[in-house]
Amino acid sequence: MGVKVSYVFGGSIKTWNLAVRAYNPNHEDYGAGKQASELIMDWCKIILNEYKISTHQHILTSCTDSGSDIKRAVEKVLPTIREWCISHLTHLALADAFGSHVDPNKSKNMDMRAVLTKCRKIVEKVNKSKKLREIIEKHMKKDHGSAVKLKNSPSHRWSAMEEVLVRVLKYWNQINKGFLECNLPFTITNDRKLLLELRSIIHPIRHIQRTAQKTKELISFQVYILMMHVYFGVLDHKAPLNIYDPELTVPFAFSTSNATATGNPLDSLKPTRVVPANALDPRSTHIRKLLYSAMFDRFYKRYHPREAYKCKQVRHFAESSHFYFSYLFDIQSLFHPALTGCALLKRIIYSFEDATNKEKARH
Repeated sequence: MGVKVSYVFGGSIKTWNLAVRAYNPNHEDYGAGKQASELIMDWCKIILNEYKISTHQHILTSCTDSGSDIKRAVEKVLPTIREWCISHLTHLALADAFGSHVDPNKSKNMDMRAVLTKCRKIVEKVNKSKKLREIIEKHMKKDHGSAVKLKNSPSHRWSAMEEVLVRVLKYWNQINKGFLECNLPFTITNDRKLLLELRSIIHPIRHIQRTAQKTKELISFQVYILMMHVYFGVLDHKAPLNIYDPELTVPFAFSTSNATATGNPLDSLKPTRVVPANALDPRSTHIRKLLYSAMFDRFYKRYHPREAYKCKQVRHFAESSHFYFSYLFDIQSLFHPALTGCALLKRIIYSFEDATNKEKARH
């Protein structure tokens, strides 16, 4: 368990990690009749008190994952306004879309789970076979000047899956040659296009995670912009898909695609080309739909003219308890000089096709 604080001092925003400790309550802790959420908050308050931080006077909002104990700790015991950790939220959304649940029987996309399992088995085969690995490394050195080890990851760790695909795609030809020379079946030989599209779908989400996990600065505004960027980009299955091919070094400006799309200005990695939505593998399109649904349920529904409201009863006035919204993201955006006029907020509210213009204007 870690305690990190962000605050304003001297006209600038500062961020510090105050402490990290293991969650290991003993029988005496529970013997006092306290719930896990109360124990968690007792530990947090001890740390905060060391820095003379008052939970009632100094803390406006908190950020955690969605575990029931930690949610109760910050929402009921502290209490404060809780934000769902974006890295955790996006991880769960990717797991839903790609069918990577720890329990295979609970997978929401068995077809994609099977494809990625084949990819992992190829990497496992290379890393376990000395002869195969040596041949592939020989081709890597010949074509790239150096050899690297192929990475692998557990099926449930989606934060690492992009790195797995990056190395497989970058050294695709060398891996294929190794399997041919060893007379072994390269079971994903026909899946490069699909795997490349999958990597390109994962990358913008993974970039959000990397940005959100920075520890030396408060990056809530950058994360907010990135979340909006993916909503109108990779999450829109009708929009072109930016392709990030690790095997190519062609600048985005020289893309030969006729589709029009731009790279992410907050991401130094530029797309190598753009593929129209109707030219994608149907499985990639299905992934984008599932990912949109998973992200909508966890984040974007706050902008929907109807789904944002916790109670469907018609109300003549609005209070914060009536609907989902974020102090950290939405309230900040309202006061940010780059977003004056609420143009971005209006754009996402008016993007929903299943709501009337009257409902959109009211929201």
